Amino acid sequence: MRVWDVHPGYLSRKRLLGQHAEIHGVWSVLMGGGEGYSHHPETKRWRNQLPRLCRVHNLTVAEMLLRGFNHHSPMGKPGEVQKGLIYVDSPLRQFALLREKQRSDDDPRIPMPRTLKGFWTQHEYAVMARGQQQYKSIAAEMDSTAHQALSGAADQVEHILAVLRTDPVPPQLREVLQNLSHEAGICENHVLNIMARGIYMEATQHGNTLLRSHSVLTDALALGMGGEDT
Repeated sequence: MRVWDVHPGYLSRKRLLGQHAEIHGVWSVLMGGGEGYSHHPETKRWRNQLPRLCRVHNLTVAEMLLRGFNHHSPMGKPGEVQKGLIYVDSPLRQFALLREKQRSDDDPRIPMPRTLKGFWTQHEYAVMARGQQQYKSIAAEMDSTAHQALSGAADQVEHILAVLRTDPVPPQLREVLQNLSHEAGICENHVLNIMARGIYMEATQHGNTLLRSHSVLTDALALGMGGEDT
C-alpha cells in the first residue's frame, strides 16, 4: 500500500494506475469504509491530511489524463492543507525504491533524476508557475549546487517539493505554457489544459524527451479539478 510523495510523472503506467487505486482505498478507510488497512502506516499518515490527499489524487488524475487515460471517480475539491505531513520514506528513498521497482515496467513520463540539476530541470517551469520571486531564489541556489548528486541534496529536493505542493498562479502558468508551446512549435491556445496536452503530444510525437518531461504539464489539468478556470 503506497501513495508516493514524488510527482506522479515519475510513475510507470502500472504504478500510476496503482497509485490512483491506493488513494481511493486510503480515502475509503479514512471516511469510515472499513478497518482492513486502518492501522497501516500509509493510512495513518493521511488521517488528518484529507485535503492534501485530495490534491495528490487530483495531480495523479491529471497525469493520467495527460497520458490519455479516462477517469470517472472524482474525490471533490481539496480544502485547506494542513502542515506536517509525515513520510513513510523520504523523497530520496522513494526515488531509489521507484528506480528499483520500475526496472521491468514501461518508462515513466519523467525520467528518474540522478543529479540535482536534472531534478531542477524537470520542475523549474512548475516552480516558475508558482511565482517569479521564489523561482529566482531557487534558481540562484541551483547555480551553485545543481551539479551535485541527487542523493546528497535532500534539503534542496524537499524545498522544491514543498513549493510544488502549493497551487500554481493561473496567469503565470498560462505564460509558462505559452512559452513551452512556442518551443514545441505549436499554435498557442488560450485554454490551459489544451495547451498542456498539445505540448505533450507534440513532444511525444517528435521524441523530445526534455520537453515531454516538464512536470508543469500536469498543473493545467489539476488546476481545473480544483475549480479554477482552465
